Amino acid sequence: VFEQQLGIKNTNKDKIPWESCLSSRVFHKRLNDLGNYLINHEQDLKYYLGYYQQSNSCLTDLVSLNNPQFILNHPTATSFYPDASGDLDIPVYNRTTSITGRLKIISGPEILSLEKTLRLDLLKNRCFELDFNAIEPRLLYVLATGKPVSSSDDFYMIVKRDLNLNNLTRDQVKHLVLCTLYGSDTEQDNILEYFNIEEFREKLIDERTKQQDGSITNWFGRRIKPPVKNSNIINYYVQSTAIDFVLLCFSWLIKNHQETIKPVFILTDALYGLNNPNHLPDIAILNKTIKQLTNSMFPGSEFPVKLSCLN
Repeated sequence: VFEQQLGIKNTNKDKIPWESCLSSRVFHKRLNDLGNYLINHEQDLKYYLGYYQQSNSCLTDLVSLNNPQFILNHPTATSFYPDASGDLDIPVYNRTTSITGRLKIISGPEILSLEKTLRLDLLKNRCFELDFNAIEPRLLYVLATGKPVSSSDDFYMIVKRDLNLNNLTRDQVKHLVLCTLYGSDTEQDNILEYFNIEEFREKLIDERTKQQDGSITNWFGRRIKPPVKNSNIINYYVQSTAIDFVLLCFSWLIKNHQETIKPVFILTDALYGLNNPNHLPDIAILNKTIKQLTNSMFPGSEFPVKLSCLN
């Protein structure tokens, strides 16, 4: 078919005459691009594959949620249709279709796009929730400043205390932090300095300019290609690093607490597990387990999760 479209008569099916198809300039450019791709691919396998495999287990160890009533209350949520026993399908996630590795559902219940009120109705009295506190700002602070986040308190309250923002509420501080970190017009100089934003942004831009394909790698070695707009480069870096970090931590928790953590869904920074009121996870033990994993990566820092019973 390829030859017919080009009007080429080639009796040797094993040798396509590329000199008749491409100009030498285009051919050499594509050959060079292929070489760069293979070099990058080799580096990706060397530095990132191990983290990817370890962090992927929380997505492959999921179990079914039994909730035959949900579809009766919400008939338009067709991806949550149960089988004859009332079990929902186990969702299948994809981590490669987005720039940062953000999770997408390719089959099964569309939990990522289910609105919050419906999600609570789906999970209440059936699941508990584990979620991280301000994981992206915490990671950015550690990565950009090189300093540990040693307190297990709410991170925005830490920022409020450190910057003496006593006239602001916790939610106001959160709003200012997120707007400043991700390039909003409401940037605050004191927050920029607190997170060492400008220096860190220049470091990432410098990394990108040295790569022929305009890519950077997150902390774990995942290659990402943010758009040219430099103001967004931190957003892409931090989001990608946080996704890998969260999945790695959840996989580690499931591996070490198989009796109490039976995961059914994973969201951006949250895990939902089957609720056993007589055998709930111990939050202090869970955070100690996370510290065992993360202390080798980010010594002295704490990345606490909180436990919520959805009832």
